[in-house]
Amino acid sequence: MNSVKLPPPVIFIVCILIMYILPKFYLFDRYLYLVVSSLLLSSVFAITSVCQFIINKANISPINLNTDKFITTGIYRFTRNPMYLSLVLALVAWFFWLGNLLAIFGIVLFVILINYLQIKPEEKVLEKIFGQDYLIYKKKVRRWI
Repeated sequence: MNSVKLPPPVIFIVCILIMYILPKFYLFDRYLYLVVSSLLLSSVFAITSVCQFIINKANISPINLNTDKFITTGIYRFTRNPMYLSLVLALVAWFFWLGNLLAIFGIVLFVILINYLQIKPEEKVLEKIFGQDYLIYKKKVRRWI
């Protein structure tokens, strides 16, 4: 059974906490429109990606990587990882809310950890299960945006 050890929501929460406790460095004004627009965009990515999983009756668990289908419709025509992209956008909103330039470290850390702890293992499983079809999809659609 293919599985990951550290679920994406845990990585997300750890990054939120790190961003919060980082020392205040080059503070900037909070712009509510940046916070709200980042959260709205995050919500669009999250909702549309989850809807595609529901419509296609696919395994949505980020922990159990076994699946019998991969999705290439809807939002998945533009990004292979819209759920993780939605979490990045939520972190961007948090960054703008905190108004601390050093907090950008949390966003970078999340992207690095998700790439190596979640996305790469997922891609290996999908390549193994779906072979050439998944490789073609990977060439056509970017990992993030």
